[in-house]
Parts: sequence; structure tokens; C-alpha cells
Amino acid sequence: LAGGADVAPDLEHLFDVTVEEVTGLRRYVRGLREEGANRDDLLSAVRRYVEQFKDHYGIPVRVESKTDINVNDRLAAELIQIVHEGLSNVRKHTEATSGAVSFECRGGAIVLRVENDNANGTAAAPFVPRSIAERAENLGGRARVDNTAAGTVVKVEIPL
Repeated sequence: LAGGADVAPDLEHLFDVTVEEVTGLRRYVRGLREEGANRDDLLSAVRRYVEQFKDHYGIPVRVESKTDINVNDRLAAELIQIVHEGLSNVRKHTEATSGAVSFECRGGAIVLRVENDNANGTAAAPFVPRSIAERAENLGGRARVDNTAAGTVVKVEIPL
């Protein structure tokens, strides 16, 4: 602003993204409350979000589940928030051209992976995404990060 830059288009984009996200979350919560309704599940909510993410930031993200996912509503909301935070970190802190979000239930835990490629071919410096790690710990789980020249994987394990 001090340099006289026109920030109106950026503010309009931010407003549009915010409205879409709030609308999507309201739709998800409404589906949770409606008895007998064919409510959205965790994967469809994540798929909707990653489609918006791709539209807004140009980074395609694949969503997959290696097993059936059956979690309670509270845990589903927490997992969606972790996905949001993870992809926000990808957008802000990497030069990724693609990503992936995957879920798997195994050994009494749900495992969530948020991955991104590494466009420049150099492993990122070691880091721990503080908010994701804290959220996982509050749920009795843990988060860890694997960095390679090919990309970064944030792996969150939460007991069921």
C-alpha cells in the first residue's frame, strides 16, 4: 500500500476464497446435523476443498483413501482443518506444482498424509509445522515430516 500498489484485485480474490470456504463448511456442518440425510463424508469435503484450492492457486492435488474411513464428526472436522493448514503451507512455503492428500486407517489409527512435489529438486530444510503438530498432539497423535529432493510429506497419525 505504501508504494501505491493496487491491492483491490487481491482483496477481491481473498474475499471470494473466504466466502467459498465458509459456504462449504456451513454445507458440511448442515449435512452433519440433518438426520437421515445423505450427508457428505470426509473425503468428499476434502475433494471439494482441493478443487477450490486448484482453482485459486493453480496447484492440482490428488485425494485418495487406501482404506474405508469411518471417523466421528469431531475428528472429521479436525482432519479437514489439518488438510487446510497443510495445503496452505504448501502454497505459502513451497514452489510445488502438485500435491496429494491421502487417508488410511491402520493399527487403530488414522494416517493422513499431505504431500507436495519439489519443483526445484532440492530437499527443503527440516521443519515441523507447529499448528499441525499441536493439533495432532491434542488428539493424542503425532506429526512428522519427511523431506527429499522429490518432495515433502507431512504425516499425521491419530489414534481412533
